Amino acid sequence: MQQTNQPYPPIQPEVRLNRLDDRAIATSYLLTLKRSGRDYAWAAFETTVPRLRGFLEDAFRMCSHQAYEVWQYMARKGYYPVVYAPQQTMTTLGHIYQQVPYQQPMNVYSH
Repeated sequence: MQQTNQPYPPIQPEVRLNRLDDRAIATSYLLTLKRSGRDYAWAAFETTVPRLRGFLEDAFRMCSHQAYEVWQYMARKGYYPVVYAPQQTMTTLGHIYQQVPYQQPMNVYSH
């Protein structure tokens, strides 16, 4: 995704839409995907039925991937600002945090 140096124009949310444009539809869809994905993930944590848990995990992944595609569309159209952190900030953060080694949970917690 390309970052632009052009300032984004201020946007005032419309409370009463007389007509739906592409931006309003994409925004609504993205918000719906984010909410649904969160709810699927939450429900997966709460179920003990393996098949249901698998379904909920798949539904979460579907929402996650679709939300990313919608975000990319919105960013390309200029509906969603893309602003990258300066390289100095990224370098500083990279030095603060250490990489977490991958471990199997059962190996870590079984004693």
